[in-house]
Amino acid sequence: METKIVPQYEYHGLGVPVTLTQVEFVKLRGDWYPKIDVEQVASELFANLLQKAQTRPLTGEELEFIRLHLNWNQTQFSQILQIARTTLARWEQAGSTVPKTRKPYQTLLQKLVQQLLKLGADQPVLAI
Repeated sequence: METKIVPQYEYHGLGVPVTLTQVEFVKLRGDWYPKIDVEQVASELFANLLQKAQTRPLTGEELEFIRLHLNWNQTQFSQILQIARTTLARWEQAGSTVPKTRKPYQTLLQKLVQQLLKLGADQPVLAI
């Protein structure tokens, strides 16, 4: 099987573009495919977004990634953030831009992040 290393590759499989470096590609039936440990990339992206959320606003797709990574639906996540589910849906629809809002979601999200970092992301968060 033929392989090659690509110095920089933008992966879109998690709903948020992630730039990976030194990605091994394998050639199968004439086409090149990246060899990616998706679980590792998702875990690292989650950790990076938690860090980012402490100091900068997240985009709609980043908020959605965090929610999906935690295996929460929109109702659960909106209850934790103390907002309406429709508000969360609108934020997530902002895609690659930072949602426009009058709600101080950044402060609520920072409290959630602090709890996740303290408890470990695999444990349930009851309230912020």
